[in-house]
Amino acid sequence: MNRSFYTLDDYVQTEIRPGLSGAVIAGERSTAVRWEFPPDMERTGIHHHDEHEQFGIVVGGRIELEIGGVTSRLGPGEMYYVPKGVPHGGTIVIGDDPAVVIDFFSPPREEYVRAAKGGPAFDPVART
Repeated sequence: MNRSFYTLDDYVQTEIRPGLSGAVIAGERSTAVRWEFPPDMERTGIHHHDEHEQFGIVVGGRIELEIGGVTSRLGPGEMYYVPKGVPHGGTIVIGDDPAVVIDFFSPPREEYVRAAKGGPAFDPVART
């Protein structure tokens, strides 16, 4: 059975995507990932997922990302939505502070859950 509450001490950073670490919370019908992006990270690749919709919220720092060919910069409290099948990514941290972003996926991202449990990191760009 899944827990209901998670504190900062509970988050275990694991390589979820090649070169990107996050903490994963798995639910029955969705998955949440708390990403911690360092300021010197390389821009992520553009990808899409035909079976998942994605919502994200920037908790700290600032990022730039592209969704459906449109690029935007977001800061704390700002959100984004990626419909199924829409190309997105190109995420990069803006400034000298790390960025914390929480993504929500529905249905669950089983490949992210497997990576969090010690499986291989999943590269969505390689699947595009």
